[in-house]
Amino acid sequence: MTAASYGDAEVARVLIEAGAQLDLTSSATAGGVPGGTALLHAAVFGMTDVVDALVAAGTPIDAVDERWGRQALRVARENGRANSVHHLISRGADPGQPDVSG
Repeated sequence: MTAASYGDAEVARVLIEAGAQLDLTSSATAGGVPGGTALLHAAVFGMTDVVDALVAAGTPIDAVDERWGRQALRVARENGRANSVHHLISRGADPGQPDVSG
């Protein structure tokens, strides 16, 4: 994840804390789920409050990121983010859900 990815997730946090209503419909691209990229970034950076806000706004917990075709749980696990992995599973993420690479 890049510094820009962290910045995007941090901006999402600030907006959520300010009471912004999230419009996830504009972020979908071919094959992706709206909000999937934001969910992935939030999980990788341990922003569990942002994860919760995105899920509450309608992003499926196992959403596939529209850029990389991966789920937040898988990427959090690959990056050693145990807190995010635990949080995602406690919210219903499926550890057996395959991604684009199986």
